[in-house]
Amino acid sequence: MPHFQSKRHLARSFELFNALFSPYYQWHTHISENTYQCAFRHEIPPMETHFVRQIGPGDDHTHVCFNCMEVMLDLVINNDKDVRDLADMRRLNRAREFKVKSGMTL
Repeated sequence: MPHFQSKRHLARSFELFNALFSPYYQWHTHISENTYQCAFRHEIPPMETHFVRQIGPGDDHTHVCFNCMEVMLDLVINNDKDVRDLADMRRLNRAREFKVKSGMTL
């Protein structure tokens, strides 16, 4: 089971995960009164937070439960070297932008 240090770390991982997709195919959180089937073949009960993504033109969507999304984030963000390098570059750019905004010299 993946372990994220905090909800903030999970949210940042989710943001980076979404950055890998075009905006049209990004994941979004969703709560519904309906029951859905997770892409990994188990049921998502009503009124439970899950993730949804459009998979093509029209109304086709895929649904993933919270636990499966945590596993996907862990596999892609924490265990893929190229994605980790991308995350490090984003972190460095954020730090550089902060220094520029706060008037610090580079």
